[in-house]
Amino acid sequence: VSDSGEDAHLNEMGGSNLESVINVLLHNGLIGTDIVSIMSHTPSLALMISGEEQILEEKAQRKVEVGSVLNSSEELMVDGIDETDTEDVATEVQTVYDASKQVLRLLLCDSLGLRKYDARKIIRSCPGLLTSRGSHSAEQVIELMTSLGVSHSALARDKSYLPVLLSRSSSSLFRLVAFLSSDAVRMTVDSIGPLLRRKECSVLLDATAPAEYSSLRKGMLTDGGVAVRIPDPNKLISRSEDISNIYRRMRSTASFLRFSVGITDLSKVVASYPRVLLLDSLGQVSPVVSFLRDDIGLDQETLPKMIQAFPVILGVSVTEMRSVTDYLISIEVKADSLPKIIRAFPAVLTMNVRSKMKPVVEYLRSIGVVNVGRFITRIPPILGYSVEDELRPKWRFLSYVCECDFFEVVRFPAYFSYPLERVIAPRYHYLKIKGLPLQLVSADDVLRYGDKDFANMVAGDQDGGKRYAQFVKIWRSKVKERGGMTALQITDMVKKARPNALGGKPPNRVSNNRRKPQPRKQQTQRPQSTTIANSRNNGFNDPNIFRPSAI
Repeated sequence: VSDSGEDAHLNEMGGSNLESVINVLLHNGLIGTDIVSIMSHTPSLALMISGEEQILEEKAQRKVEVGSVLNSSEELMVDGIDETDTEDVATEVQTVYDASKQVLRLLLCDSLGLRKYDARKIIRSCPGLLTSRGSHSAEQVIELMTSLGVSHSALARDKSYLPVLLSRSSSSLFRLVAFLSSDAVRMTVDSIGPLLRRKECSVLLDATAPAEYSSLRKGMLTDGGVAVRIPDPNKLISRSEDISNIYRRMRSTASFLRFSVGITDLSKVVASYPRVLLLDSLGQVSPVVSFLRDDIGLDQETLPKMIQAFPVILGVSVTEMRSVTDYLISIEVKADSLPKIIRAFPAVLTMNVRSKMKPVVEYLRSIGVVNVGRFITRIPPILGYSVEDELRPKWRFLSYVCECDFFEVVRFPAYFSYPLERVIAPRYHYLKIKGLPLQLVSADDVLRYGDKDFANMVAGDQDGGKRYAQFVKIWRSKVKERGGMTALQITDMVKKARPNALGGKPPNRVSNNRRKPQPRKQQTQRPQSTTIANSRNNGFNDPNIFRPSAI
């Protein structure tokens, strides 16, 4: 049927049928903007009948007409469904009322528990669900996902990805499930369901189960106001061959990773990086493995473990990785240190040298770090930090509040890896209001311990970290009350903190006040100990010392 013929037929029926279709959609909960979006995307929906009165008398005639088209080819794949389903294609016609009720009310609202507003958004993004085959396929997809251990609430949680999943062919999804659970990948069934509902799996789904029920614009057979899809035999054959070739390539890649690379648990690699199955084993995976083994120097035992922990590296070109290693060598990172760096932080090979790594190196040099290569060898993840969001605020805090120079970060490069708001600022703030000299306490001692050990070994508390835990609770509530604080605001707040703001006498001081001589006993009070651990006379026994105003 030509486009002009379809348009003429639409104009002929538009006066009555279009109005009745709109009324049915309005009756089932859609609003005007929804209907406009649906009709713009799927105009042939207006050719579907709105009631059931014509189905019985037209079913036989439609079956003959559609069958004459489908019989032109044998063993076709109709949108991912075998030719054995062509009889269902011929008899799939359903009223707009039944389709909209099945999808909007029963499937999206009742089964998945979506609100009408969210259900309408899904219909707008995937109008093909309002067709009979679209609604039936979506129902089968939900049944398949449920059988794989995915609950309805989990499916409904990601509303932006749900229409992408529901538009897939259930038979194509089942074929993918069968492949993932086969000996090629050996993924457990309860792991496949959560994988398929993740956005990261969309690339794999697009290759093996392309979305099909998005529109019914062309290739439509219309009869009596009914729109029926007419598959193009040539396109269906080509599509089926493409998908079969993809499965052969995925099986070859899986075999290469298991037997040539030595990946013991391929299911974890696929779960972490689904795209890995689509990589060419000879054109992409093999060159990467050779580069890591021969150029970097990773041994046969370390290589599979590193790939299993960070499989994204298999998708990076050798040219990009070589540019990273060349740059590391240029900033005086020793060649024999590369295996250690890559093993500890493989993501460094995926970074862009110009936009990511060079700004970090230049900033480290600007604050006084001379041997940048040795600095990076001690903390490779720093190459992935943002200068403006992480490095600069933390250095400003250390130099402004603690009045330390670059030697402090050279001695302890891991200082940049600790979060400013949650760890660095509260600990230095606590030490300052206790009256301890920040310049005499190294960053290593302040940050390396857990909260309890920090309170006992550095701050000098003797209560198992209870006082510091209470202080941190007040600190976080203060930050939350202010709607969050910028790094500069946090730095200023700690800088302006008053020593001994918690109350009582400052710690670590020798008291010069002696008790007055008694009439009968000429004894004097011994001075307090000067050790950090002594906190008996620093006011922490006062129940009001942790009042919020002290911070």
